[in-house]
Amino acid sequence: GNLTAVVLSLPLIAIGIVAARIFGSLSVVPLATAILVGILPNPGMAGLHVLTREVAYQRFPELADQWRGLRQYWRVMLGAWLISALVTIVIVINLLFYAGQAGGSSSAIGAIAGPLSLVWALALFLWLSLHLYVAPLLIAQEKLSIWLAYRNAAVLVLGRPLTTWTV
Repeated sequence: GNLTAVVLSLPLIAIGIVAARIFGSLSVVPLATAILVGILPNPGMAGLHVLTREVAYQRFPELADQWRGLRQYWRVMLGAWLISALVTIVIVINLLFYAGQAGGSSSAIGAIAGPLSLVWALALFLWLSLHLYVAPLLIAQEKLSIWLAYRNAAVLVLGRPLTTWTV
């Protein structure tokens, strides 16, 4: 099961390698891979989420359950992944921009760049925290709705922040 999920995630890992070429630093590869494959709702992991749910309900999953879950949920997971990747990129670009501006005093926005970089860092932390719940909620919900999964994930994160952040 895990090997299948990793093989299906190779295109996402390739995106991390392309990002490393763009930024000129190989240190971006592990970070991008961790975010794109491990944190965001990876479509290649849909089958593993179904297997995990089966184990949580004390059922005995079979390999066929992974393929069934992959076929059933890959489209909705891909949609959620595309949205989450786009929002993550926007947040990271803003964070990098304001953090870069905070270091230079010659910038017109230098005085507010420090606090704004902190706001974007907290936004990134909150955004990535939501993704602990998005993929499991997409599979658990009767209605396959990306927006409903994000809303429910936000309710869980904001309703129980200490529980979420200790995970």
